[in-house]
Amino acid sequence: MAFLVQSKQAKPEEILLLAYGREAAEEMRERLEKKLGVKGITAATFHALGRCIVERVEKRPLEVSPMATDKAAKTHFINTVFEQNQRKPAYQQLLLRYFERWLHPVRNPFDFKTLGEYYRFLEDNGIRTLKREQVKGFGECDIANFLFMNDIQYQYESGYDTPLQSPDRGLYRPDFFLTEYNVYIEHFGIDRNGGTAPYIDREKYHADMVWKRRVHTEGKTRLIETYHYEKQDGTLLDVLRQRLEKFDVKFNPLPDEAVLETLREFGAVKKFSVILGDMLSLIRGANLSSDELRAVVEQAAHPHQIQAALHLLAPIRQAYEDQLHDSKNVDYDDMITKAWRYVKEDQFQSPWKYIIVDEFQDIAKSRAEMVLALKEKQQDVSLFCVGDDWQSIYRFTGSDISFTSEFEKRFGATQPNELDKTFRFNSKIGDVASKFVMRNPKQLVKDIKSHAVADCPMVSLVRASLGTKKEKKDAIDRITQRISEIAPAGSSVYFLARLKSELPDLEALTSQYPNLTFKNDSIHTSKGKEADFVVILGVVKGEYGLPSEKVSHPLIEALLPKAEAYPHAEERRLFYVALTRAKHRVYIVTDMRKCSPFVLELVKDRHPLTLEDLDGCEEQRLVSASTCPVCLEGNQVLKVNGKNEQSFLGCTNFPRCRHTEPCCPTCRGPLRPAQGAYRLCKKSGCRGWVAICPTSGGQMVYRESAKKWGCSHYQKGSANSCGYMIARIPAPRAT
Repeated sequence: MAFLVQSKQAKPEEILLLAYGREAAEEMRERLEKKLGVKGITAATFHALGRCIVERVEKRPLEVSPMATDKAAKTHFINTVFEQNQRKPAYQQLLLRYFERWLHPVRNPFDFKTLGEYYRFLEDNGIRTLKREQVKGFGECDIANFLFMNDIQYQYESGYDTPLQSPDRGLYRPDFFLTEYNVYIEHFGIDRNGGTAPYIDREKYHADMVWKRRVHTEGKTRLIETYHYEKQDGTLLDVLRQRLEKFDVKFNPLPDEAVLETLREFGAVKKFSVILGDMLSLIRGANLSSDELRAVVEQAAHPHQIQAALHLLAPIRQAYEDQLHDSKNVDYDDMITKAWRYVKEDQFQSPWKYIIVDEFQDIAKSRAEMVLALKEKQQDVSLFCVGDDWQSIYRFTGSDISFTSEFEKRFGATQPNELDKTFRFNSKIGDVASKFVMRNPKQLVKDIKSHAVADCPMVSLVRASLGTKKEKKDAIDRITQRISEIAPAGSSVYFLARLKSELPDLEALTSQYPNLTFKNDSIHTSKGKEADFVVILGVVKGEYGLPSEKVSHPLIEALLPKAEAYPHAEERRLFYVALTRAKHRVYIVTDMRKCSPFVLELVKDRHPLTLEDLDGCEEQRLVSASTCPVCLEGNQVLKVNGKNEQSFLGCTNFPRCRHTEPCCPTCRGPLRPAQGAYRLCKKSGCRGWVAICPTSGGQMVYRESAKKWGCSHYQKGSANSCGYMIARIPAPRAT
């Protein structure tokens, strides 16, 4: 910019500099004026530019709505209008029909890789019935809510006693038992061809179906079957009603107001109000025309759901826009969309021949359209954009990475210039971060060179138990103590996390370590900042982990820029941003019992990490050995049977995953798979063992009354009982 002015290729008033934050715009203006002596350049945010254009055209100062600056005021307005509409019978019916079909975000269970991944999705996205039961699938949730809303009493997964029960099979728990009709319901997870999800053994599943039918036949109990494909076809509740009617089940639908009140108590109405507010912001923020909105519906994964929600949003949107009009106010979306329209319609004559946009990777549709309109309305306009697609992390606000990755397609002939040297992070941090982010082949390929060259790994993996607040605090204390030992006085330490609630108390740390300076931030707000040492907290899997397993609501997803095909593409960039805030060293904190797949990838791909630095206890190192063999996502943790006080290992995905195993009788740790007649402890140094019954494969336990060892599959009076006994079992030979 200074060169353009000093070489007399441009006048200052012909240059427009756009930044995303007010501070960034003011900082750039001050640099130009104080350091380079260039005055008169327009440096503004997009909103300030839009306001300037609108005020010039309308020849009046704009009044900004309180709802634009006060999120709580806008939320209150939307809630009030939403509640008023709920009292109207027609609107109430639309709302109830919506919740009947789309109470929860839905994904096809067949799309998951493991049973545990599916269970985690159900947990992270709060998939529960209106009676707040944790169910094992979307079909079961629909059935439970249908029964509830028709006042049909049921029990979910209550035990069923049958003489066909075998010791190696857990207690039979039919999905539903209708207590007033002695009718059972089983929802089977098969498609029309009898296929099962990829993580389910098809042959075993069909054998279980046959066994369950036999149980009901011999037990002379009535069974209704429903199927996964009926849920996918949208016919599940219709066929369920027909099958219930055949057994003379009476329907007593709850009054609409009672159902709505239940939904309010469940929290569904409040959550939906938030979603409607987000939809309003996205629609207005993207400046979607009627044709564009129609295309959004047609291209959505769930077009009927989007259309239904738009009908519910319509009176709220109208009330909001009427409020702005009547009060002669604007919001921030108006500033940009009105300005864009005035530029397009030649009501505003742009004086700018040189346009510079900072942080271009964060640009959204309406801002990009504004830039393009300014470019097209002047002859020979030069557009210079500075952006890094590796740091595009704001899709949830409407940011569209395709404007960066497809820049020439959107804005015309382009001359790229790469800034390939960084003065922030050292070469070893750069090696890890760059290789990690470029795992996505759609990211622009770059060779970033660091000014500071390191000769040993500068990314440390901290493995620690993080189940309680105390454990999290202990991990932070250990890391801070280590930094204090190795860092020069005055070094800065930056704690980052997805959620600010995960961040530590800086006042206490400052008091304890006066030789260091500390700061906190969410990862999203850390962009553009740096510190000597960075500690990334909460690098685990789950709803608020990294990557986050919480999916965008389908209504929001439909209005956002098209998602990238590569899994967790934006979350991968978010992790890159966190890693590259550090000058000297990064500490990644994880609990191996719920370890982030990003961490597992770093280890598997042999990134240059310090794995033993501040290493955790043996339990953390053994986690991979205690993965649940059934759901493959949960971990086996120590539990105690409340009836006999015996210790055992149970899955962390309980109650959805009910797999259990015996634990080592010596240290209560996990056991290895059977080797001959024994299962040996996995922990190094422990020589604990469990003997295996040669007849049934059950565990041999010492019967004090008989003074002998007997099989755990012994059940008195059962035809399937194992009565094998032996007087003495020698300890296995040491290997």
